Amino acid sequence: MGNHKKSKGEILDSIFKDSEVKYGLTVFSKREMDALTLREEKDNRYYVSCPISEKKRLAKPEETIRQLVLNKLINELNHPRERIDIEVPIKMGSAYASKAADIVVYKEDSKEIPHIIIEVKKPNRKDGLEQLHSYMNATGVYYGGWINGNEQVYQLRVEPNIFETISRLPAVNEDIDDIREPIKKKDLKPIHDLKGKNISNSGA
Repeated sequence: MGNHKKSKGEILDSIFKDSEVKYGLTVFSKREMDALTLREEKDNRYYVSCPISEKKRLAKPEETIRQLVLNKLINELNHPRERIDIEVPIKMGSAYASKAADIVVYKEDSKEIPHIIIEVKKPNRKDGLEQLHSYMNATGVYYGGWINGNEQVYQLRVEPNIFETISRLPAVNEDIDDIREPIKKKDLKPIHDLKGKNISNSGA
């Protein structure tokens, strides 16, 4: 038996093999994909390294997408790791929600004021958004996201039970004016990467 070391692409194919959960990963950039650390352990299961818990986590589809979202928050939006938490219990009135929030970004290092709540890979957008909205209302958070790998929906809580779809989540130190502002020419990022490795597999 050969000791073939599987590529990241082969591992992702194994993780997302079930047709019912095989969401694409099209919303993530090459940089976010490159930051994903996957490895096969002796139990023949795949694990992903989590930058927040600093532990290896079983690389199920939902967990893999969560780690890609964390890479986006840290590497693309520059939110400090110290302000991000996973599996956060959400208080709804006098009790806690039955399911913890997948990702919460806080305004400060002490993690007292939630800033962004993100839910990953719900069965469908309607269920996922309803849950996200309930979390946003309960915590008073203005920004929320629902991501399944193929689709991403970002929400602004204008007031309780009133939500607006926005184009993206705020980067660190940004507010709603930055998000709503038309993109200026100086802010455009070069797209030379798109002509390189990203589309090199199109002939595969």
